[in-house]
Amino acid sequence: MIPVKIDKKIVSVKMISVIIPVYNSENTISACLDSVMNQTFSDFEIVCINDGSVDNSLKILNCYQNKDQRIKVYSIENHGQAYARNYGIEKSQGDFICFIDADDSVERGYLEKLNTALTQNNSDISICGMRRIFKKKTNWLERNFMYYLPVSEEQTVRISDRPELLLSIINAPYCKLIRKSFLDKHQIKFLEGRIYEDLYFTQSLLLNNPKVSIVSSSLYRYFVYEGSTMTSKKSRHEDMYVVMRALLNEYISSDIYETVKDEVEYLTFHHVAIGTVYRSFSKHMFSFAGEVKKSRSFLKEYGFTTKNKYCYRTSWLVQLYFRVFFSFL
Repeated sequence: MIPVKIDKKIVSVKMISVIIPVYNSENTISACLDSVMNQTFSDFEIVCINDGSVDNSLKILNCYQNKDQRIKVYSIENHGQAYARNYGIEKSQGDFICFIDADDSVERGYLEKLNTALTQNNSDISICGMRRIFKKKTNWLERNFMYYLPVSEEQTVRISDRPELLLSIINAPYCKLIRKSFLDKHQIKFLEGRIYEDLYFTQSLLLNNPKVSIVSSSLYRYFVYEGSTMTSKKSRHEDMYVVMRALLNEYISSDIYETVKDEVEYLTFHHVAIGTVYRSFSKHMFSFAGEVKKSRSFLKEYGFTTKNKYCYRTSWLVQLYFRVFFSFL
């Protein structure tokens, strides 16, 4: 924390730790770092976790570190993005934490706007929107499907007061500034060894009923490339069931569950009945029937039904899908 003298008064400026996991990102990491170093808010450190890269990523990181003392580089053996992010949290020195992926970038006012929203409202988290930029060929459905419900109204609320935010907040660690003491208090970490660790982390934040400040601007640039984790043929669909089960168990035992039950139910539909089935179908067409059967069994286990109010607030295509394959629930 750095004391800054303004008009004979001492104002505390709290530092932000920007955590960037890096794995074989030689083609994108420079643009990512440049976007952070060009921020209008300057009191930050960049914590780069080189996760066992075998390309020129480490060389590029070291060059940037030599130019700017705010950049700190840590090299570890390859353990995956969740481990790298957890390691970054441990090494961070800031009062606030944000995450940026090495193949993405942010608008110039990203840190300043999130910081202003969080500090002025004494919030636990501040969030903003993102803009997807496709660097690969994609179909109409993938390009237009909204996997979160964007919020246009700037506000500061608790999750218990606005449960629908569980469906509006992007289920990824980016687009957020998080008070580190909130993470420490609730012992929130990424689930290692599984994909969909982003979903687990974000929902672990929200089930602890944080005070959230919303910045309606889309300040994060999310690039979709060929071979990314979520578009790769190696995506492990079974991980979604493991992650969702862990989350549901935490939600059900939380103080907030009865208030957000409808939202948690639809969140499960969204990720299990829609997301997992679609990803399975898009990679292996003939696995569709088996994935639908598996998702129906999972939903039935928790007593979830399509009577949920959110199931029929979606597009006509999703509504038809629910009626055909999940009408018995």
